[in-house]
Amino acid sequence: MEERPITVVLTDAGVAELGGILKFWFKDNPALGFCGNCKSVNPEGHYFQMVIEEKSGSKTVDIEFNVHHHYIKAFLHAPSLKKLGFTA
Repeated sequence: MEERPITVVLTDAGVAELGGILKFWFKDNPALGFCGNCKSVNPEGHYFQMVIEEKSGSKTVDIEFNVHHHYIKAFLHAPSLKKLGFTA
């Protein structure tokens, strides 16, 4: 079964605090705001956990971020990235 993309959208406070770090994986989307695609998320617990898959040549590593819930505006699942406003 193919994994569905998970897009995480940051609040304005999240962009202000985390935008410098996450700019390598997150982009500004006119429809959604500052957002990025994650391999997985876990909204339970004291922090919102995001796992981003980083590909470097033939290697793939998972980068895990744990952020305060108030930095997350929404997270969305869709059958394809195009449904979430991404074109490539």
